[in-house]
Amino acid sequence: MQSQLLLDNLNERLFITADPQFGSHRLFKYIGERRRFGSMKSLHDSLVENWNASVRDDDVILCLGDFTQNMQNKKKSMKLIEKYTPRLNGRKLLIRGNHDVEDTCWYYDFGWTCLVEYPLIILDGRMEWLSVPSQYCGCIVADIAGRRILFSHFAIFEDDARDRRFIVEKAFLRKLFSDYRCNINIHGHTHLREVDDIRCHSACVEHLAFSPVRLGDFLQDRVPSVTGNAAKPLSLLA
Repeated sequence: MQSQLLLDNLNERLFITADPQFGSHRLFKYIGERRRFGSMKSLHDSLVENWNASVRDDDVILCLGDFTQNMQNKKKSMKLIEKYTPRLNGRKLLIRGNHDVEDTCWYYDFGWTCLVEYPLIILDGRMEWLSVPSQYCGCIVADIAGRRILFSHFAIFEDDARDRRFIVEKAFLRKLFSDYRCNINIHGHTHLREVDDIRCHSACVEHLAFSPVRLGDFLQDRVPSVTGNAAKPLSLLA
């Protein structure tokens, strides 16, 4: 069921978002818009309202990590997943981010359709899961709208001192990007930080007016056209 859902819905109609970080005060700090939202509750309620105003129950939405954030208290993290997941429309896919530390079963129990913890290669109507050196190497590689896209939590070409602890994960994802001849990396994690690499494009809520967007609109508005078709390396998907 998950496999068919992914094969059928990784297209321009897919909704994307990243880093809503429900339950966290960090997003309030990152956006610096206290006067706009007034309180953390107002911010989180707005995220839910905007999500549901865009996404219907039968739509598919991919969150590129950090759905919640409360690493110090797993019980509270579980409560946040339980509280917010049922309030959000759509069939929900999550690429595990560095703040999504909860047990895999919790996401499925509370209504997530698929948790991507490993690299998932979807090319030419075929799917392949790859082994990884870390639980934070989950990603999706797929051909959509003439582009070969690597969806991930991390901006894989960002060199930021604060992310040195993820050097192994980023190196692994960069190798996948190269091996599969990807064109662009659509990511979360960076919040308001700008990544100085034309291959990286943020889907963080701060960049998308705090609302999910359809992938087709995202590509049209934010990503330069790619000439020619990406070719798959025969050695990896023979």
